Parts: sequence; structure tokens; C-alpha cells
Amino acid sequence: MLSRDELILSSGTVGNPPLDGLIDAAVAGGYGSVAIWPADYLQWRESGISDGQARSRLDDAGIAVSQVDCLLMWSLNPGSKRAAAEESDVFAAAEAFGARCVSAIGPGDDRFSVDQLAETLAGTCDRGAEHGFDIALEVAPWKGNVDLETAVQLIKATGRSNAGLVIDSWHLFRGATPASQLAAVPGEMVMSIQISDAPYAPGPDLVAETMGARLLPGVGAIDLGKLLRALDDQSNGVALTVEVLSDEMRAAGPAEAGRLTGQATRSVLAAALGS
Repeated sequence: MLSRDELILSSGTVGNPPLDGLIDAAVAGGYGSVAIWPADYLQWRESGISDGQARSRLDDAGIAVSQVDCLLMWSLNPGSKRAAAEESDVFAAAEAFGARCVSAIGPGDDRFSVDQLAETLAGTCDRGAEHGFDIALEVAPWKGNVDLETAVQLIKATGRSNAGLVIDSWHLFRGATPASQLAAVPGEMVMSIQISDAPYAPGPDLVAETMGARLLPGVGAIDLGKLLRALDDQSNGVALTVEVLSDEMRAAGPAEAGRLTGQATRSVLAAALGS
């Protein structure tokens, strides 16, 4: 069953602002926690805010950091210095704020077989386990060869208890994945759920649209009610992460974007599942 009470704000939804701006956005939208990007953490440190100061400001506002998004180059491991450096930054951000979940986006091409990906992801999970992290693979079937069914196979093949999935409404919609397929996903695999809406037809640049043209929940073409009802049967208390990567939301400013996204998501959640 999905959490009815808690929402998680993705920092990208409000333009990855300075720490105080992110806190203002979370408070304005009634969010209890945030999902940050490693760039957020590096920005805060570069501005002179220590880990302790950042934790104190978040604690004072009643805001937790639940997740760090995301590992982009994990599939290049082992042996990639770039992937190792990225992993170090992501793990450092998660450890600094006690985030339990680290996401890893599905590869953007088909260079690697499922067996190769499973072996590499298992290594990532092992390193994450040393810090107490879950590693959640974000399914983006429009990008490469890892659709929802393949992702489930991949997670099972790792044999790691801290391996799971991120279900993102945008990616499933653009990947033409029907909500009915979620019935085949073991509920314990669903570690994170990201929600946004989308225009019916994709634009000419799907990557640019993904990063800057998502819509508020409830105003686009995704049948979020059907998706949420399916996830309600498959998840165990997972809170929705609101990830409306949108130039329009960024232009509204952090606090207003936080308010608008929180309000829209609660309206969709109530319509789909009730209070």
C-alpha cells in the first residue's frame, strides 16, 4: 500500500536551489523529506555549508533526506574511473544525510547484456551495503534495452537483498509500459516511486523533454489513477517522490513550485486512492 501521508520532493523539481531554497520549497509544499542530487550536496559544500550545518537546518525544518539521485555511469563499472568518482560523490551525499536509498538510472543503450548488467549492479549493491544503502534501479524503457520485465529479471539475477526498483510514471509512459505490467513486479522490489505527468505525444527531443517539460500530476495524458492503484497493490508503504522536471516549475521559484507540486500530487492521490 502506498503512503497516504508522506510526499518526497525531488530537488530537481524546484530547480536544485541553494539549501535554504530547497527547505522553503519543501515546507511550502508540505513535504516531509527530499530526494537530492549529488550536485546539490557539492553546491552546498562549495558555498561553505558543512554537513553538520546542512543537517541542522534540515532537522530544524523537519525535513529528512530520503534518497540520492542518481548513479548515471554505474553500468561502466568495474574499471571506470569516472563511474567510481561518481559513485564516491553519490555515496558521500547519502551518507552525509542518512539517506537509505540511492538510485541508479537504467543504461541508455544496449551495449551490455542482462547478465553483464546484473553482475555490475551486484557489485554496486555490495559497495552500497557497506554503507547501509539500498540501490534502486530506475526503469527507463525508452532509453535502452531495460524495460520493466527485464529490470525485474536483472534485480533477481543480482541475488542482492538491497537491490530494487524505482518506478517513474514519466519513464513508463514514454516507454509504452501499461500499468497492468506492474502486477508481475514483486512488491518488495518497489523501493521508490516517482510521479509526474506528460503530454500525450513526445516532443522532437525526448531527452530535453524529460529534463524540462514534465507536467504537474493530473494535467497530462498519463492515467495516474490507474498507475497509482496498481502500485498501491504492489508497494509496502512507499511514499511518492514528486519529480516534475519542468522549466515552468523552475521559473515559478522554489517555494511556489513546492506548493504547486504538493497540491497537485495530493489531489491526484486522493482521487485515485481516497484519503
